[in-house]
Amino acid sequence: MSRLLPAILAILLFSCKNVNETKFIQGRLPNTKELTLSLADSLGLVYLTVPGQYDTAVSWVHFGDCGQRCNYQKYRYQPKALPLQKENGFYWLDTAGVIDRLTIQHRQQLVDEYDGNREYFYLSAVSLGEEEAFGVSVDDTVELHLVLDTLQMINNRPFAIVAYEGFNPDSKRYSGFLLAVTPMKQGYLRFMFRRKNKQAAGSNQEFIRGVKHMVERVRIESVI
Repeated sequence: MSRLLPAILAILLFSCKNVNETKFIQGRLPNTKELTLSLADSLGLVYLTVPGQYDTAVSWVHFGDCGQRCNYQKYRYQPKALPLQKENGFYWLDTAGVIDRLTIQHRQQLVDEYDGNREYFYLSAVSLGEEEAFGVSVDDTVELHLVLDTLQMINNRPFAIVAYEGFNPDSKRYSGFLLAVTPMKQGYLRFMFRRKNKQAAGSNQEFIRGVKHMVERVRIESVI
């Protein structure tokens, strides 16, 4: 029963949560640029806004341990001045001292993730955020706190958005991320903005707010 309680509470929260709707926003955000991503296997086009300093793009397959069902197609945007890491395998660590990037990903084989159940979709997104927060906290030795948890319709697509951030006053290290998930066929398309640095907490206070505005401008075409 103790394991069922969090899931029951999450479903109740989902049923009571207001779903905000964001339609196409015209005009460019300051210090950003607009890009078009062509997803692998002709899955569709993604029109997105990223920070202006993201001048490097790379894509690769993150191989898992059970074939295509465990493999992820990943697309990454970041400044070229920062170390570029391509995760692979079942377990990995973010070893870079400074991280500032956007990673978009979906499974190579889009099956068995999304069946049209919005409640399960929301629970899955929350669970993904919790798992990521745990891994980031371990890697960065920064205790993360939930700062955003919302459901939004963005350009007629449902998005579940969660964000965590934290600051270690001893090491003066900031760490935070925003995860946005939207259904794509039988799977999920994930957008993950991630930042880690050793700057003052105040210099990062607008990170989550800024990247959320970027997510609200995402448009996806030719994806069912």
